[in-house]
Amino acid sequence: MNAPVAWALWLMLSIWVTTATYEHPSLAGEVMANGRPYNPQDVSVAATNRYPVGTELRVCRLPLAEQEVKCIDVVVQDTGSPALTIDLSEGGFGKLGLLAEGRIPVWVIWLRSYQLGGEGHG
Repeated sequence: MNAPVAWALWLMLSIWVTTATYEHPSLAGEVMANGRPYNPQDVSVAATNRYPVGTELRVCRLPLAEQEVKCIDVVVQDTGSPALTIDLSEGGFGKLGLLAEGRIPVWVIWLRSYQLGGEGHG
C-alpha cells in the first residue's frame, strides 16, 4: 500500500463524526466498566461501545459559524446501550457546550489504545 493511501485509510479510521451526550447525574458513584466509580466532574471520562475501555480519544465540538474549535482529551472508561454514540462526563460535556443542549455534534479522534492491565499499542 502506498503512503498516500495508507495515510488516507488511517485518517478515515481515526476520525469519527458523531454526536456526544453526557452521562446522567444519577450515575454518580456507580461502578464503570473499568471498575472505578463514575465522577461527573472528571473531564477525562467517556463511555462508548465503539472503542475498548482504556482507549484515549480527543473529542472536538464541530464549530458553528465563527466559533473556535473546542477539544478535550478523554479515556474510554465505560460502555453503554447499543444505541450509545459517546457519553462524556458532565464536566467534559460542559467544556464543549452547555448541558442544556443535551446532544452536540463532535469529531472523535483516536489517539491511543490500551488493554486493561497491559501495554499500549498505537
